[in-house]
Amino acid sequence: MQRYPLLGMGGSLVHRLVARTWSSVSRLAGLATGKPDAVYFSLESNAGKALALPLLLLCRMRGLRVFVHHHGYSYVRKHDNLIPLIIRAVPDAVHIFQCEKMAIEFDGRYSRRAPAPLTLTNAFLVAQPRPQPRSLDDASIRLGFMSGSHPVEKGLFRALTVAGSTARHHPTTFEVAGPLDDATSKELSKVAHELNVELVLWGAVRESKAAFFSQLDYLLFPSTYRNETQGIVNLEALSYGTPVLGIDQCCVRETIEPFGGAVFESEAEFLARAPATILSTVESTTAQQRSRTNATKQFSSQFDKSTNELAALLAALLQPTPLVPARSSTSARQLADERVN
Repeated sequence: MQRYPLLGMGGSLVHRLVARTWSSVSRLAGLATGKPDAVYFSLESNAGKALALPLLLLCRMRGLRVFVHHHGYSYVRKHDNLIPLIIRAVPDAVHIFQCEKMAIEFDGRYSRRAPAPLTLTNAFLVAQPRPQPRSLDDASIRLGFMSGSHPVEKGLFRALTVAGSTARHHPTTFEVAGPLDDATSKELSKVAHELNVELVLWGAVRESKAAFFSQLDYLLFPSTYRNETQGIVNLEALSYGTPVLGIDQCCVRETIEPFGGAVFESEAEFLARAPATILSTVESTTAQQRSRTNATKQFSSQFDKSTNELAALLAALLQPTPLVPARSSTSARQLADERVN
């Protein structure tokens, strides 16, 4: 018997929907015939949210305790007509967010009042602090950027622009980790040359993250990607003692500040102020050492917070008493009729 099933509706490509529909049917059958006490449901920012409704309604009909974990920011920053239907389908569900700001924004946008939300930062997914001394003792400022997907939306060229600003005062190297398509690579090389910035393309760094992070002065994270919540790369950088400069979105500020670097209110402020922040640090060996020590301190704080949050979530999942089903019954047809067109 699967006592605490895990249900995920991730993915954003249309061609995956058929497979996900079949998966949902299988899960519906499992919920209808099994005897779980609680269900942990992973909700992401894509079309799979629509497939969540029948699963959640069945959970409600069976009186199961439901935990809905939110991983995307797009429907928090902007109203999504499916989310009120999901909330109504399981009004007693516990919602889990990556930080308090995300929870406050969600509850405010959708007028959700209870139960109280839980938070779970992603720091527990990253190994404990493993600070590295800066591995290259040279005169160049070394600024890094890492992204596994959507590099342009996550600020690749904004980061390069900052590198160009520091290059006017100090030799600067821009180190990029993660996959890039040919067109992006060519454009990046062209702009780097125009800005007098040395460009280093690492490609995938699965086994060489320590080498990548340890030679950086700063990781730059000027992401405005619509689903950006926290940026696991920020936590990885901090764990190696690499400070981060980012743009304020969702959980980014709570992840980086107060010790791990700086977060700017907007793209314009990032472009205007990040270069001065970088130059003021690299001009002093003492300031460099302090920034690396503080980055590790920030990650340690995030890691401890995350492990405590994970323990609280597991304790809630293991609570033996199921919630009583809500008295008012709402069918799938009624929920569909209430959708705002």
